[in-house]
Amino acid sequence: MIWFLEGQSSQREVIMGARDALPASVQIIASHRQQRSEITGQADVALQEPVDNDERIDWVLHTARSLGVKIIVAGRIGSFYEAQRARFVAEGLDLVTGGTSQQTFMDVDDKSRFTAA
Repeated sequence: MIWFLEGQSSQREVIMGARDALPASVQIIASHRQQRSEITGQADVALQEPVDNDERIDWVLHTARSLGVKIIVAGRIGSFYEAQRARFVAEGLDLVTGGTSQQTFMDVDDKSRFTAA
């Protein structure tokens, strides 16, 4: 079971791509903090995330445990989840954030670093 948390504007397409690439036996969960059925409707299970980031990690961990999720893909606020990686590891969850450290996210956010000649 794989869970796609709220992501960038491409979240819908990412879920659709996963649906095409993964075996039919893999259940897909999608969530968003807003009512976005055009996104979450692409998944087997649709959830609404808490708006408050302070509640979000506990909610994600609790929900993942109760649903039997194995992989969590964090999109929109990857650095927020990356800072809590140890909690996900302790729960036996594979967390995909797009980076492996806070430095990765700081580097990506520094556009001049990638546009320098």
